[in-house]
Amino acid sequence: MIFKSTLPIIEFPFKINHNEQILSIGSCFTEHIGNKLKNSFFDIIQNPFGIVYNPISIAKQLDIIIKNQLYKEEDLCHHNSKYFSWNHHSNYSDFNKGNALNKINTRLESARKGTSNLCHLHLTFATAWVYELKSTNEIVANCHKIPSSNFVKKLLTVEEIIDSIVPVLKNYNTKFPQLKILFTLSPVRHLRDGIIEDRLSKSILRVSIDAIIKKFENAYYFPAYELVTDDLRDYRFSKEDLAHPNEMAIEYVWDYFKNAIFDIKTIEIINQLVKILKMKNHIGDIHDIEFQKFQIKIKDLENQFRMEHPHIKY
Repeated sequence: MIFKSTLPIIEFPFKINHNEQILSIGSCFTEHIGNKLKNSFFDIIQNPFGIVYNPISIAKQLDIIIKNQLYKEEDLCHHNSKYFSWNHHSNYSDFNKGNALNKINTRLESARKGTSNLCHLHLTFATAWVYELKSTNEIVANCHKIPSSNFVKKLLTVEEIIDSIVPVLKNYNTKFPQLKILFTLSPVRHLRDGIIEDRLSKSILRVSIDAIIKKFENAYYFPAYELVTDDLRDYRFSKEDLAHPNEMAIEYVWDYFKNAIFDIKTIEIINQLVKILKMKNHIGDIHDIEFQKFQIKIKDLENQFRMEHPHIKY
């Protein structure tokens, strides 16, 4: 008997390698896969505004990056003694205005340098539920613990999502003709919105992604959502909150990602790195002669790796 549905590996018409720049923006699931790429020494910029969940805010952030905009003091807001930006995660907030501005702009400058020859854009949509600031009608990326009375909660339409992001992606394609755009739908369940409401939100996002992809020859969909909710389909692959995928689920999606989007050479490089990093994590007695020999062996492997792959920033 068959007890599960397995998603066949999708053959993407492109591959990712260590020579190419990647920009990854979206929810905490973006962070999980992005961290896997970063730990495999890919040239990746992750969430330069911090974790973001809704597609309108993602479109705004992409627009700011490509237009080379920097933040000014008047772009910051102030509440409970902290300065913050509506487009940023609270990690960028600070009690000092100058510090907040410096954190924001330093990260923006780093993102621009790291995407000067951008090859891959990874976007993860997490929710179609957004919070609109009553005073300006602006959709915010983060509410920064401002009282809910200052916001209107609304559900985005497919048309609003398409209209917000398509013009920005056209600008990216113009600037980076080699670009490949990869969309994912976050498998994280937003239970605070309600189970029914979250499923409605996910369906809107999925339809929006499909419509956006059809407008671009270089846009594709990676089935992270389906891998977790349909292929694995079990609470044992969730964390204790029953909303976030656990490490087993993340590894499962990562393995699928590697087989679908990396060529054999890139996978071999990753396996080399995994071997070296596992050896480096080994704890031993520095006074033990055998452990000293082991440390020398690691150094030799690292030097050999750098010689064989000088383009990788190991």
